Amino acid sequence: MPIDPEIFAVGQRALEQWRLNKLYVLRTALVPAKTAGKKHGAKVYFKLEHTQFTGSYHFRGAMARMKDNPTKKPFVTASTGNHAMGASLAAHALGTKVTIVMPMFVEKHLLEKVKQYGPEIVHHGNDLNEARAYAKDLAKKSGHVYFSPCDEFMVLAGLGTVCVEVLQQFEVLEKPIHNIFAPMSDGALISGIGCFARDAKKQAGSLRPKVKVWGVTAINSMALAASLSAGFPIETETSPTLAMSESDNNIIRNGIDLRLARTTVNHVVTCTEAEILAALRQLHIQEKQYVDGFSALALAGFNKVAEKVKNETSTVILCSGNYDREKIGKLVYGA
Repeated sequence: MPIDPEIFAVGQRALEQWRLNKLYVLRTALVPAKTAGKKHGAKVYFKLEHTQFTGSYHFRGAMARMKDNPTKKPFVTASTGNHAMGASLAAHALGTKVTIVMPMFVEKHLLEKVKQYGPEIVHHGNDLNEARAYAKDLAKKSGHVYFSPCDEFMVLAGLGTVCVEVLQQFEVLEKPIHNIFAPMSDGALISGIGCFARDAKKQAGSLRPKVKVWGVTAINSMALAASLSAGFPIETETSPTLAMSESDNNIIRNGIDLRLARTTVNHVVTCTEAEILAALRQLHIQEKQYVDGFSALALAGFNKVAEKVKNETSTVILCSGNYDREKIGKLVYGA
């Protein structure tokens, strides 16, 4: 079956970005799990994106998008934390300017981290949707360039470099890889990963087994999972979740991330809060990987289907580590 041209394009640009961005973006480690999968005879590796510059995968997408700026105009974007850090550091590295629009109320520890990177910060709106609408209007009025953390071709290509590295690292290890587990959120990360996994299979043919992409979602935040099932964007009610992402429940109609996720995500796993908390504790206590609940979501998904992937090799993407230490300490250790 011929590969979708859009998937092919993102996959190829992901490979290009991986080659070009080595001066800016950390090639994060791939490490074997200490305990995960052992009970079922499955081999598990963790991709340590929480050790990326700014503490999350968002830096990859922001750097790829902000390098692609022939007009040299300043940028405007909106975020509650991780994307803001990525865009701010990318702007600093590239010698350009970025204005971050944040809602009036954001978590204190995230706001303080964003400030460390020195962007211009504007507070507007009660939630991220209102902040994004204001950011778009601000960019239009100022003549600056607005960019989204999810609905952008080059952002997806930048995020696809996660998959480029994973497959390269397994080639160095001379080991096969069968599955990649990643949290879904708005679909940008999972789409970027899925595009390169699909494109790499086409390029390598029978030399590489088909890598299955597993998207993991929290039962309290089902917008993308519902949209993938329906085939069009659906807004769902959300409840507080340990795996909350800044883009949860914000599915853009006809967005490139949703279009590509529909084609490249092989399986969707839904996890309860209890399953996410168990995975978070496992990561902190047994694996010594200090991540947030959004990263734990990926391991929770693997744990839920571990029996189905026994005797296979899986990679779990630990995508972010910018968490509130006091809050996580109480959850993990009861302290």
